[in-house]
Amino acid sequence: MRKKLYFKILSFFIVFTILLSIENIDVQAEEGYSIVVNVTQNVVTVYQSGQPIKAMVCSTGTYTPKSGTYRTSDKYRWHTLVGGVYGQYCTRITGQILFHSVPYTRNGDTSSVEYWEYDKLGTSASLGCVRLCVEDAKWLYDNCPSATSVTFVTGDDIPLGKPTSYQISGSPERFRGWDPTDPADNNPWNIIKNESCFDAVYYADKYSDLKNVYGYDDKLLAVHWITSGINEERQASSEFDINYYKNTYADLKAAFGNDNYAYVLHYIHSGKSEGRAATLEDDGTVSTVYNGVDYSAVYDYTYYINKYSDLKAAFGDDERAALRHFVNNGMKEGRRGNAEFDVSSYKNAYPDLRAAFGNDLEKYYIHYINSGIHEGRKTSGVDTLQGAVTAYNGVDYSAVYDYNYYIKNNTDVYKAFGNDDVAVLKHFINNGMKEGRAASASFNLNEYKARYVDLQNAFGDDNEKYYIHYIYHGINENRIGN
Repeated sequence: MRKKLYFKILSFFIVFTILLSIENIDVQAEEGYSIVVNVTQNVVTVYQSGQPIKAMVCSTGTYTPKSGTYRTSDKYRWHTLVGGVYGQYCTRITGQILFHSVPYTRNGDTSSVEYWEYDKLGTSASLGCVRLCVEDAKWLYDNCPSATSVTFVTGDDIPLGKPTSYQISGSPERFRGWDPTDPADNNPWNIIKNESCFDAVYYADKYSDLKNVYGYDDKLLAVHWITSGINEERQASSEFDINYYKNTYADLKAAFGNDNYAYVLHYIHSGKSEGRAATLEDDGTVSTVYNGVDYSAVYDYTYYINKYSDLKAAFGDDERAALRHFVNNGMKEGRRGNAEFDVSSYKNAYPDLRAAFGNDLEKYYIHYINSGIHEGRKTSGVDTLQGAVTAYNGVDYSAVYDYNYYIKNNTDVYKAFGNDDVAVLKHFINNGMKEGRAASASFNLNEYKARYVDLQNAFGDDNEKYYIHYIYHGINENRIGN
C-alpha cells in the first residue's frame, strides 16, 4: 500500500515538473522573441514581449503553412535544400519547412547565390521554406533559440510595413554571386562599400532622385551605387570622385580603361595610402586632365564657363562637367576653350592641317596639344584663310582658280562652305567649271571662249573643257585668259 502511494506521489511530481518546464519554456519564449510570417505579404515580423520590433522581407511558397503556430528546433550553418541547392543560417520551423537564406548553387560557397532568386524576395518563390537575405536569416539563427514560436498568417496585417527588397541581377558579375547583406569579410559588396568611397547620407543628399526613392536607407543606397551609380560615375562620398580619379591619372587609365569598379578598388587598396588626390578639393586646383589627356593648352574652366551662358546655366560650378562637355562636345562644335587658342584661326593659318583634318575640328585642338604648341604655331588673330589649296587629285587649278576670288564672287558658295577651302575647291571642280563661274581674276571663261574660234569649234558649249585647256595648254601657248 505504501509502495503504491509512493509511486503515485512520485508520478505526480514528475508530471508537475514536466508541466512546469513546459510552462517555463512558454514564458521564456513569450518574454523573448516570437515570429509571425505573413504569407500573403511575404513579410516576417519579429516580436519581443508582444511588441513588433523588426520586419524582414521574405519569400514563401506553395507548401508554406497558411496558419498555425509552431516551435523552432534544429539549426544548420549550411544545409542541403530541395533541388540540389544549399542554404545558409537555416532554422527548422516544422517538418521540411525552414527559415534559410536564398539558395546557393555550391555548398559552403558564399559567392554562388542564385541572384535570379534573390531578386524575387518579397514575392512567393520557394517551395515552402521561408527565404530571407543572409543578414535576416543570420539574425534569426543567432538570436532566436530553439522553441521560439512561429505563427503563420494571411492578410494585410504587417505592423512595421514591408521592407524594400534588393535587386542584384543587374550588378556586375563579380558582385551578383554574393548576397549584399552577407557579413563575410571577402564579400565584394562590403569591400567596395568602404567609408572612403561610400557615404549613404552624402549620396542621398547629393542626388535628389535617389533620396526620393530610397530616403536614407544605407543598404538600398549602397546597392544602387554598386549596381548603377559606379558606372554612372556618381560621387558617393566627399572624399572620392570616380570621374576625377579616373581621368586624372594616366597610369590608372592605361591599366583600367573604362572599368569603373577597378578605380574604386584601387583607391581603397592603394590610391589612398599612396596619397593620390581623389577629388578636386584634394589637389586645390581646377583640373584640365580628362582620360589621361591634359587640355590646359586649349582649355580654361573659368574662360569656358563665362564665355558660354548655356554652359554656365547647365553646369554651374561643376568643373568636371564643364571639362567633360568641352572634350566630348565643345571641340567638335569649335567652341573656344581659352583666350590663347582659337580653332578658326588655327585652321585658317595652316593649309597642311586643313589638308589633313578637313572639317574635323576636334583634330585641330588635339594637334595643337600634341604638336602645334611645341612647333610654335600661331593660334589666334588669323581671320582670313592662308595658303588656300588649289590642287586636287594631282591637278593644280591655280591658273583658273583663286579661293578668295571665288568665294567673293560666288556668295552662295561661301554660305555653303565658309572657310573650308577644300570643299570650295571641290565645288569649283565638280560644279563651278560646268556652270562657267568666275574663279580667278586671271581667267574669264566668256572672254577665253570668244577670243579663240579654234576652241569654240573644238569644245562648243562644254565650259569645263575651256578651263582644262587653259591649265594644260593655253597658259603655255601664251593665250590670253581674260
